[in-house]
Amino acid sequence: MGVDITVLYVAVAVICNLFLSNILYSIYAKVFGMRLESFEISTKIFGKHLMYFKRSNIRYILGYLPVNASVRIAGMSKDELEFENREIEDDMYLGKPISSRIMFRILPIITTIILVFVCMVFINLDNTFIDNFHIAKTAVLNMYDYLSENINAEISIATWNSLTKIHNEFFIILMMLLLMNVIFAITTPIVIFLIQNPKTYHVIITFVLQVLIYGYILYKLGILFTNLHTFSEGFMALVVFFGTTYIISYVLFLGIKYFPQNQYF
Repeated sequence: MGVDITVLYVAVAVICNLFLSNILYSIYAKVFGMRLESFEISTKIFGKHLMYFKRSNIRYILGYLPVNASVRIAGMSKDELEFENREIEDDMYLGKPISSRIMFRILPIITTIILVFVCMVFINLDNTFIDNFHIAKTAVLNMYDYLSENINAEISIATWNSLTKIHNEFFIILMMLLLMNVIFAITTPIVIFLIQNPKTYHVIITFVLQVLIYGYILYKLGILFTNLHTFSEGFMALVVFFGTTYIISYVLFLGIKYFPQNQYF
């Protein structure tokens, strides 16, 4: 019983997407002199993690569910500092000028957009960039139309197969994941700004919104997946997906842990 190569592509693309997101924020935190406190990949289950260690006073945490990534910058919330009875320090987020804080928010988004276009280049190296842009646009609109129920699963599958049969499926998947990162990175601060309430409320609301959106997407993709596979094939695909994400994440974290100490990392 074989496993569709798409499953491997999705697993590798998910991990690449999560690590790239965290690496970008870590780099720009360093650029603006902000202290990085933690680097977390995947979600913990009941507070349990797959791997944990400290390096250069940074906590590295590897969870179990590869659905999100986050970095913690010191002093990002005034409420949190007041709760912990701490003063704002120079290397904290709130200790930096407003211009630095804005650039720290914007530059990772701009860099991710650049990476989206880089992925488009690799969709088909024999094509012009304009041709690849139209292929990427077709893939994104195909997924959007399916998720918004403008087209059924059969049409969506046929369109996807026609694209991936002659173009690089991995970079199409990675491009779409990076694009989703951009959307969430833009919309989350807007939601927080509109709420204008204490931290607890906007964290809960943004979390619920993300869970609902991710949940709906996973539900629709699950229907698409079950239309193509038997139960045993689906189970094996999940094993391969989680196994691949765990192995790659674990190896990368080991690399971080044992990489020689230096002034940058």
